[in-house]
Amino acid sequence: MHDFGKIMMVCVMDTMCHTSMPRGNGLTTDKTLALLPMNGMRSSVVVTLPPQAIDSLMKMPEDDFNREISARFQHRLGAMRLFPRVHAYPLVTVYSKRLVGQRLL
Repeated sequence: MHDFGKIMMVCVMDTMCHTSMPRGNGLTTDKTLALLPMNGMRSSVVVTLPPQAIDSLMKMPEDDFNREISARFQHRLGAMRLFPRVHAYPLVTVYSKRLVGQRLL
């Protein structure tokens, strides 16, 4: 098992702009930001950060969280509002010790 030392936070946000607007993903060595369009004026948001940063985000009061996420995406979709909750997943990968084995007939 390999731990990448990051947590992926996923949530759905109501947006002020229509979801047909072009989306951009921010990929850097220390974070990932992704907006994934959904029906209507909603987007799925993915933020990948170190555990302490994700923990701080998830503990914010909802109004502060909304402002923080809107700011992280440079207000491209206007003011964003959480719908309805946030999920976090550790980024780990698991490798098999053996890919091929002897068969029993």
